[in-house]
Amino acid sequence: MVVDEYSFARNALAICERLRAKPENLAVKPVLTGPYTLAKLSTSEGTSTNGANADRSSLEARTHAYAEIIAQEMTRSRAIRRAPDSN
Repeated sequence: MVVDEYSFARNALAICERLRAKPENLAVKPVLTGPYTLAKLSTSEGTSTNGANADRSSLEARTHAYAEIIAQEMTRSRAIRRAPDSN
């Protein structure tokens, strides 16, 4: 969800000459919207149409689904941060 976007922003700042002159401007603060907010602001058409066998019509079901996805993304982002740089 956000790992690629964060990496892009961080790398874009690093190549901007005007910002390189002030290293304190190179910080990128990631903001992650929580599962309840995502569920509350999303709509549901009842059952899933992507082959999943789950009813996402309730706020609670959508919140749990978003929480699972965010947890997977956080695990992925930690693994990427720990991986040695290939450059």
